[in-house]
Amino acid sequence: MAKLIRYNWQNEYTHRIHWQVSEEHTHSFWEFVFVTKGTAHHCCNGVEKDISAKQLMFVRPTDFHHYKLDGVLPNCLFPPELEDIPYEHRDLYVQTEVMNAAVRFTHCENVLQYLMEPKHPVVINLTGSQCNELESKLNLLEFYDEKNALRFQQVHRSLVCWILGLLVEKLYFGQAQYPDWLNDLLRKMQGPDLIDKSLSEVVAISNFSHGHLCRLFKKYTGERLIDCFARIKAQYACQLLSSTNMSVLEISSRVGYDSQSNFLNQFKKYIGVTPSAYRKSLHML
Repeated sequence: MAKLIRYNWQNEYTHRIHWQVSEEHTHSFWEFVFVTKGTAHHCCNGVEKDISAKQLMFVRPTDFHHYKLDGVLPNCLFPPELEDIPYEHRDLYVQTEVMNAAVRFTHCENVLQYLMEPKHPVVINLTGSQCNELESKLNLLEFYDEKNALRFQQVHRSLVCWILGLLVEKLYFGQAQYPDWLNDLLRKMQGPDLIDKSLSEVVAISNFSHGHLCRLFKKYTGERLIDCFARIKAQYACQLLSSTNMSVLEISSRVGYDSQSNFLNQFKKYIGVTPSAYRKSLHML
């Protein structure tokens, strides 16, 4: 019979796990599993799937699951003194009420449905830069102390929203029916090198004329290129608002707006609130 696990780690947000073989268990919260080293067999709800380094898995409350590795002794955890541990993943624990609040705030109800549908939890591949960003946030959370509980709560909840953003990118921009050139263009549009550029500079790297690119973009995505780029800028601004102390004016310039009023209008159009209201709301999650 599967055990109900209620983790009693000193850190309530994250932990490093070095499973060899784990008992089948379930829990009452979400567990975002970030694999940092090696490969493990993950068995969940009767379905087995390999998970490997640079992958992120979304284990749901009440999932029944366990891990196992090839060629290891059937102990629960690797001894901490073992230097060359063949497998590691890092857990991010997310209480159901926090997950639901983040979903409501980011209007990601469709993402939640996407996560809940399959029998085995959703697994996504991360880029090198996404792995580094996630590692840095988890490293911060590892230093949790009760004296600064509010500060760590803010980091934790902004990280949950950031991860929901990764899922949005997968749902909308990682679709196989897009040609390679379009997937490549979308990745560049979301990267730091293009985020402060103009639409004409996006067109310039595509090797298409402005009109032809706009027609192709609308054909494949159903969205106008200008609208997509403005929305990406707004989403990038959300990351800066949640993870930095940059002023709204500085963020406006960082995402390529000469006019702060234009930035405010575009941000509210795509996010639904002003940048200041968005930043304030992060403390209320």
